[in-house]
Amino acid sequence: MDFHQALGELVDNAMSARLSLPYGDGQQPTLVEITVEESSAGTVIVQIADPGLGMGLRDIQEHVFNPGGQGASRGRLNEHGFGLKNALALLTGGNSTRFDLYTRPADASIPADTFLHVTGPLGVEMEVRDDATRQEWADDLTHLAEAEHGTKLRCTVQWRYFRSVYRRGRTGFDKLVERLGEHLGVMHRYYIDEGNSIRLAYRKSGDEWIYHEVPSIPVPYQGETKELEFPITVAGIEHKVRYTRGVLGDDHKNKELASKLGWPYPLQSYYQGSNARCGIDITVRDRVIRSAVFEDIWPEINKTVAYNRFVGELRVGADFRTTNNKTGLDPHGENWEEVLRILSEEKEFRPEETTRTQSEHSLRESLLTILRGVFPHAKILKDRATWGGAVDIDIFVEDSGTNIRLYELKAGAGRVLDLYQLLMGWDGLVTDNIAPSLGVLVCAEITPNLAQAVEAANSRTDAAGNEYNIELRRIDELVP
Repeated sequence: MDFHQALGELVDNAMSARLSLPYGDGQQPTLVEITVEESSAGTVIVQIADPGLGMGLRDIQEHVFNPGGQGASRGRLNEHGFGLKNALALLTGGNSTRFDLYTRPADASIPADTFLHVTGPLGVEMEVRDDATRQEWADDLTHLAEAEHGTKLRCTVQWRYFRSVYRRGRTGFDKLVERLGEHLGVMHRYYIDEGNSIRLAYRKSGDEWIYHEVPSIPVPYQGETKELEFPITVAGIEHKVRYTRGVLGDDHKNKELASKLGWPYPLQSYYQGSNARCGIDITVRDRVIRSAVFEDIWPEINKTVAYNRFVGELRVGADFRTTNNKTGLDPHGENWEEVLRILSEEKEFRPEETTRTQSEHSLRESLLTILRGVFPHAKILKDRATWGGAVDIDIFVEDSGTNIRLYELKAGAGRVLDLYQLLMGWDGLVTDNIAPSLGVLVCAEITPNLAQAVEAANSRTDAAGNEYNIELRRIDELVP
């Protein structure tokens, strides 16, 4: 398990420790506060706190630190009883660093403004105090400093383990925290959608804290998805399964859209459209436990680049068991074996080959149909070559000698680079002694940078001395 998976176990515990609703079933929304501080000693100090049910002295002494043991209150994400122990063992590097756990039970069984305090590392010699102060609890907390009850865990983590959040290249502290936010937003998206909040603050030692709220990060589909719900029956018990599949979009990776989408966009760990990271998410009890699952379900499919944009999600309930470290479904579970059989054998569930080129081909065909209706007597060409065949214009329209249009089509968010491609086509026509009247860049999303670049382009003239006339149009404006 990597750092974010170990921390995710602790977030699971916080979600499970929520207070019950005062009426009916269910639990109240909660706020989970996480702080991450880079120290000067080559370590990272991590805290996670919640205002939940907390733990009593008996829970600590007899249950939660014993193998497979659990506290008196169990939530839907408490399954095996190994989460806290696994997380502590990993975060402390196999008990090589310290942890401190502070907790106050909601039943007010200890004096006001005092907390139970457990000091690590894990072992039979762990100390339990019952006189920790409010100040000890509140240290480095912002949102939960005055919480009446709950649990806070503070760990010293070795840098080499913390950087397992994102293993590509030599990534700095700020970027690692950004990727941590991405992981949490994917793993706990449904809990965030329910109204729960994960607040993440970070700083380098001695600096000011930087605060973020982790957003819910859904699968970024492009266009319509195919959704299927089906029951399976194993040993006379019916299990419900929900399966969604579609085509990967682009906006979540677009740096120009990052300011609109907010932190921690653009995404860099999930949904990258690569051969290694295509596939489906697996969600159990509304918690995403794995992403980019492909070969485990369809081992017989040769996963070529044609599947790079295949994404989806499989959602199952509490009747599906996970592995002890919650990184996959129990491979020996009969219900999981039956789901695998259906997904691999039934054609409607299998991945479809979809590429960016195919998406833009579909867009072009739709727009060609519309343009032929608008300009019934015009000459309309696709892939019209310029610059001796070096540059192709996606759609070329010549309605008369003075109404000559060219279209550049992008199925995803528009980029400044796409504008340059359109201008290259325009300039190519000019070299062929053709004077364009309008250039149109059609895309799914228009960014502020792109709009600014178009404004700059329209202030200039082409080689013939005519002003560029470029328009930006969204796909949904032109294609129903």
